[in-house]
Amino acid sequence: GEPNAAVADELIPGEWVETLEMRLATRSGWMLVGFTPVEGYSGAVKMFCDGAVTVKDGTAFLLPTDGKEPDEARALGLTEDEYEEVKSASMDRRPPRCPPCRPTDCLAWLEGGTGEPEIPEGRTFERMPRIQRCADPQKAVVYFWSHDNPFGNPYE
Repeated sequence: GEPNAAVADELIPGEWVETLEMRLATRSGWMLVGFTPVEGYSGAVKMFCDGAVTVKDGTAFLLPTDGKEPDEARALGLTEDEYEEVKSASMDRRPPRCPPCRPTDCLAWLEGGTGEPEIPEGRTFERMPRIQRCADPQKAVVYFWSHDNPFGNPYE
């Protein structure tokens, strides 16, 4: 039968993506291609990222432009105290007394907000993509950052 959906990783050959798209179109289906990218700038990554335009970006707290240290706490969506607790818990091999990370509040985007921690006064950071519109306007790339992972310990 014809598929209603397809899920693959970045190692899928580009021609398979194109074939799956055609087959899914007959069913009004959808496809998700995830990539880390494990193999670097693979064919699938190239297919989605070449010519893509950033439509939503965010503060890259790990990439300061002011010559100061990266802001690891804010990169994880945490306060300084919470970050110290996460580090301490990791060293002590115990669960932290706070979330190990806090994802971006994407609902804040709907109200024109950033959904991310405030940038400390005097600090400057690179901006990095969160969402890109691919050259094919029916496709998009959504970037998940370290703090978006509720299943791991981003400190480690």
